[in-house]
Amino acid sequence: MLNRIREYHAVTTIAILQVFLIVVGWLATSIHLKFKGYPGSAEFDPLIRWNSLSVFVREWVLVLFVVPVVWVVQALWLEEWSEISDPRVVNFVSGLLVILVLFCVLGMAAVDVSYRALFIRSG
Repeated sequence: MLNRIREYHAVTTIAILQVFLIVVGWLATSIHLKFKGYPGSAEFDPLIRWNSLSVFVREWVLVLFVVPVVWVVQALWLEEWSEISDPRVVNFVSGLLVILVLFCVLGMAAVDVSYRALFIRSG
């Protein structure tokens, strides 16, 4: 049993990093949205527009937890039933790629939460 746990140490570590990144990204996005006045300030300021990605991350964060689950299932499948010569390298690279994508998406959601609509008058 202990050998089996050591065997999946890298998969577990990468999955924990992915979950940690989702939680931190959600917290950063939620705090930034709250500082900007979400959800109430749109009623008082009709020019403010909320970034749809930021609102999605704040309201539907549980959907993002599907990403680490799918990655873990894929990693376990590769290690157990795949015919790849070295599945651990593929798991490591794909795990880091998922972390990079999550970092970019959640970073954009946390940094750019709102913008002001500009009215351009013609004529």
